[in-house]
Amino acid sequence: MCGIAAVLRSPRLRGVPPSREEILRLLSLPPSAPSAPSAASERADFARNVKALSKMLRGPAGIAPLVRDFPLLNAVSAWVERAAEYEGRDEDLGDSLWSIRMDRLREASAVADFLGEDAPTASLDLVSNFWSIQVALSALDRLEVRGRDSAGLAVIVTAEGLGEALASGTEDAEATDPLGRSGSRLVVGDTASFVYKVAAEIGELGDNTRALAEALNSDLALRQALELPEACCGVLAHTRWASVGLITEPNAHPLASPAGCRSSSVLATVNGDIDNYLELIDEYDLNYPMAVSTDSRVAPGLFQRFRSEGQGLLEAFRSAVGVFEGSHAVAACALDEPGKLLLARQGSGQALYAGLCEDAFLVVSEPHALVEQTDAYLRIDGSNGPGGEIMLLDVAASSPESETAGDPTAGVRRFDYSGSELPAGIPTRTLISSADVHRGDFPHYLLKEINEAPTSFAKTLAGRVVPSPAHRRVELSEALSFDLSGLSRVVCIGQGTAGVAAAAIADILVSELPADVGISVSALPSSEFSGFKLDNEMSDCLVVAVSQSGTTTDTNRTVDLAKSRGARVLAVVNRRESDL
Repeated sequence: MCGIAAVLRSPRLRGVPPSREEILRLLSLPPSAPSAPSAASERADFARNVKALSKMLRGPAGIAPLVRDFPLLNAVSAWVERAAEYEGRDEDLGDSLWSIRMDRLREASAVADFLGEDAPTASLDLVSNFWSIQVALSALDRLEVRGRDSAGLAVIVTAEGLGEALASGTEDAEATDPLGRSGSRLVVGDTASFVYKVAAEIGELGDNTRALAEALNSDLALRQALELPEACCGVLAHTRWASVGLITEPNAHPLASPAGCRSSSVLATVNGDIDNYLELIDEYDLNYPMAVSTDSRVAPGLFQRFRSEGQGLLEAFRSAVGVFEGSHAVAACALDEPGKLLLARQGSGQALYAGLCEDAFLVVSEPHALVEQTDAYLRIDGSNGPGGEIMLLDVAASSPESETAGDPTAGVRRFDYSGSELPAGIPTRTLISSADVHRGDFPHYLLKEINEAPTSFAKTLAGRVVPSPAHRRVELSEALSFDLSGLSRVVCIGQGTAGVAAAAIADILVSELPADVGISVSALPSSEFSGFKLDNEMSDCLVVAVSQSGTTTDTNRTVDLAKSRGARVLAVVNRRESDL
């Protein structure tokens, strides 16, 4: 269980920040008190202003006025607190106010903190660069629930004269560290990657992103690179839960390709497992230091190997992921082509999504990590054609000057593992907002779920429990029906606590099914069902798959195997739009 986050900033489609006056004009409140029945027109005007401001402040151009003007930032903050008194009356209004308060203002404050004394005079390019970094850190923070023993972030900066500027600076041991630890750098022409990592077996949620933010904020070389004229940066980040390799900085992602061919240096992050990594290391003689022991090292290693042998960017990446075995998701970039990001997914155990922001592509492992910036995304399908699916994100093809300008999927190309191009697809619109996934004041999500369980349970039952003096009964407005014809067995599966829930579902089904229906019901852990109970022909079987997150590898892989044998599947999950 790991998390990938990446930001690839596209040429600004909205390059002119709103003026101070345009923002202040929207900071109005209804004349009537919140408790008074205000006129419908008053509330309609107020709601329009709130939604317009939420949209206006989105993206680097949107927050730039707040970053440069602290009094304006404070004015918007004070207005949001007063406006919050009205949000209980309108759910959409509440979402917009939440977005301004918890997304836009927090984002602007973080970027202003990065810039420090330079904030009032910062160029839009500089604000945009630190916006990219903050967006990646925020997404990484939301993904830490999936694993937090180590984390890493690479800032890839491109600017004319950057290579020369770095070469003229003081060259220290950290900058050329072959182990790729925190502080290491790679330079290819006028592009450089600045790498920051942290590894700790014990800690709290948020520790890693705070450590990464402190490390990059204290790196003067990064600051100088970002301040170069027209500098542009992308970010590749990862939070890890080690499965192969020790919990160390050298094993934290992003991982760089081995030293030796710097002209084609690449960086990669991997979720899941590459099962045949030892065979690939031997076959291709990938020469990594012994301290880099994670299986994921073969991703940048093979990607670079095929590029150095003359293959193009896309073909080299496809050749690399095409020989990987196991269920995994990969994100990679090459320093000599920094405007492109390559993604791959194989199998059902991992997830990967490309968020379509107004000013950037935002790649994450879970939709809840992108809702702060956009509600539109493309899901990368791990079972699309032979092997899996590859996606190429190209900012040049999404620029305002390109032939596809205005298309939300401009700059997106999809392929299966054979190299056949696929349609870009229609973006999915998420139904959740950052308010739905906010951790609040709780130190971790488990404590939040425990505390919210009574309220969540009551909300689930609201309108469905009919009280009577003698007996309370459940009445469902929508009954879930399933065609039982042709079925002879039902198997309920899950792992961990989801496996316990699956066993409870099996007990309920046994009590509800008529005795003479002729259907057997059982419950098994997903791993045991896939290991010992799969038949070649399973069209007589209904699999009820239970998962809290919808991303449990054992369960998702078992579902794939059962479906391929003809089984019908019903999924029960606790996360909207989950991968299961």
